[in-house]
Amino acid sequence: MKTKKLSIFSRFVLTGVFVFIVVGLILTSLVKPALLRLTFEQRESDITVFANRLAIDFLLPEDFRSPVSLESRERFERFTRNLPVPGIFRVKIWNTDGNVIYSDRGELIGNKDVLETPFRRALNFESTVQLEKYNKQNPRYGNELPFEESVLTHAPITFGSSPEVMGVLETLSRVEFLENQVNEIRILFTIRIVASLILIFAVLSFIVWGASRTVDNQRREIAKNLEQVNAILGSMADGVVAVEASGKIILMNKAAETMLGWSIKEAVGKKWHEILHREDEKGNPLSPEEGAIAVALKKAAITSSGLNPAYYYVRKNKTKFPVARTISPIVLNRKTIGAIAVFRDITEEKEVDLEKSEFVSLASHQLRTPLSAVNWYSELLLNEDVGKLNPTQKKYLDEIYFGNKRMINLVNDLLNVSRIELGTLTIEPEPTDVTAVADSVIKELEFRIKQKNIEVRTSYDRNIPKIITDPKLLRMVFQNLLSNATMYTDEGKITIEIEKDKSNLLVKVSDTGYGIPRHEQEKIFTKLFRAGNVKEKETTGSGLGLYISKYIIEQFRGKIWFESEENKGSTFYFTIPIKGLEEKK
Repeated sequence: MKTKKLSIFSRFVLTGVFVFIVVGLILTSLVKPALLRLTFEQRESDITVFANRLAIDFLLPEDFRSPVSLESRERFERFTRNLPVPGIFRVKIWNTDGNVIYSDRGELIGNKDVLETPFRRALNFESTVQLEKYNKQNPRYGNELPFEESVLTHAPITFGSSPEVMGVLETLSRVEFLENQVNEIRILFTIRIVASLILIFAVLSFIVWGASRTVDNQRREIAKNLEQVNAILGSMADGVVAVEASGKIILMNKAAETMLGWSIKEAVGKKWHEILHREDEKGNPLSPEEGAIAVALKKAAITSSGLNPAYYYVRKNKTKFPVARTISPIVLNRKTIGAIAVFRDITEEKEVDLEKSEFVSLASHQLRTPLSAVNWYSELLLNEDVGKLNPTQKKYLDEIYFGNKRMINLVNDLLNVSRIELGTLTIEPEPTDVTAVADSVIKELEFRIKQKNIEVRTSYDRNIPKIITDPKLLRMVFQNLLSNATMYTDEGKITIEIEKDKSNLLVKVSDTGYGIPRHEQEKIFTKLFRAGNVKEKETTGSGLGLYISKYIIEQFRGKIWFESEENKGSTFYFTIPIKGLEEKK
C-alpha cells in the first residue's frame, strides 16, 4: 500500500511539537539550578530587610545583652513568629559576642557556638543562604537534634539605618518549601517561555501554512505540467533522449524505447553512448568523442543529419536502422547543463530515396543517348558540313546547341548525384597537377568570361607538388566553383589562389558578384538549392554543383567552406591533404 507523503505544513507542525518537547526537557534540566540560585539571592536580600524591619517593630537594643530577661525573650518570640520564612523549624539569635540569646529550643539559650564564616559575614552586613545537612562531627551541631537537608540562613540584625550590627539571625527551614517555591517559579517561567514560543510558532505556522499552500499548489502545477510533458513525449512518434552534463541519460520516451530496444528503466542512468551505438553508412562504428551529443555538451552546438549522409543506430539486439536526428544543447543561465537528441527511423525514406536515385540514374542514362545525338548533329550543321546556313538558321541552331549543352550538363549532374546517393561514384586517384586542372577550367570558360567582361587573376604558390587524387572529380569541383563565379558576376573580378602549407593545399575562388544572403547561407551546400537573389537574374543552374563539390572534397579528406556578403561577392575555400589518396595499382 502506497503511503501518502506528509505536506510541508504537517511536517512543520510535527517538527514544532518535537522542538517544544525538547525545549521543555532542556528548560527542566537547566532552569532549576539557575532559579535556585536566583531564589537564594532573593532570600538573602529579603531576610536582611525583614530582619531589620521586624527588629524595629519588636526588639530593643538592650535585648541583645546577656543574660536575656524574660521580657526580651517574649519580644524575640514575637520577632521570630513574624519571620516570613516558609517551613522554618529552627531559629537562633546570637549577639555580637557569639552567645545564643534566643532559640526556639530554650536549652540552647546561653550557649556559645563555634562561629563559622556565615556568622562573620553577617557581622559585615552580608546575608547568606545555603543548603545544609546535619553533621554530628561538626561541634556547632553538638546540641542540635538531627535533621535532613535544610535551608540555612544567616542575616544581620540592625535597627533602621544604624551602622551597627546588634546580632545575627540563623534559621533552618525545610528544603521542600524552597523547592516548591522554585518549582512554582520554574513552572511560571516555563509557561511564559512556552506561551511566547507558542505565539511565535502560531505566527510561523500561519506563514508556513500560507507558504505550504503556495508550494503545494506549485507542486501540483509542476506535477500537472510534468504529466503533460510526459504525455507529449509519450505521444511523439520521434524518439527523444535527454542527457545531463556528465553524459548520463536522464529521460527517454516510449518511441525511443521502441526503436532502440532498450527499456526506459534500463537506459536511464547509463552513459548515452552505451545506448545510442552509431555507425556510418559503411557499417563503421563512430567514436563517442566525435558524436553530436559530445559536441553539443562541449561546444553548445546544434547538429542535424538526414538522408544523406545517413547515420545508423544499433538496437539492443544488434540490428540497426537509419535515423534522421537533431542534437541540441540544453542551456540554462548561459551554461550547458545537458543535451537532447530527437531522432526518427527513416528506413522507408531511405528505400524511397534509393528507388528515386535508381530511377534518376536510369532516366539520365536513357536521356544521354538522344542528347548526345542532338549535340553531334547540331555541331555537324553548325560546321556547315552538310551545307551553308543563313544567319537565321545559324541563330536557331546556336540556341538548340547551347540549350542541349545545358541539358547534357544537367543530366551529368543528376547522374553524379545518383551515383553519390547510390554509393557508386568511383574515385580513381593518380598524380595530379592541381594548377593545371584550374588553368584548364579557366580556358574552358574563357568565352563566357570575355562575354561578361570579367577580369580573372591567378596566384599560385611556387613548387606546388602533384597530389594523388582523382583529376576528373577535382576538375568537376573547379568547374562548379568557377562556373558559379562567372555566372553570378557581371563585369567584375574573379581571383583563383592556390597556397601550400605543411599538410594541405588551400584553394580560394573569389568573385565580386551577387553574393549570398546571410539568411540563406546555411543551405548553400544542400541539394537543389539556389539563393533567392540570383533566380531572377540568372535562370540557368541546377542547384546541384555545390552539393556535388562538397561530397567530392570530403571524399578527398578535405574541407570546403565559404564567406559571402550580398552584393559584394563570395569566396569559396577548399583544402586537399598534400599526402593525397592511396593510388590505385
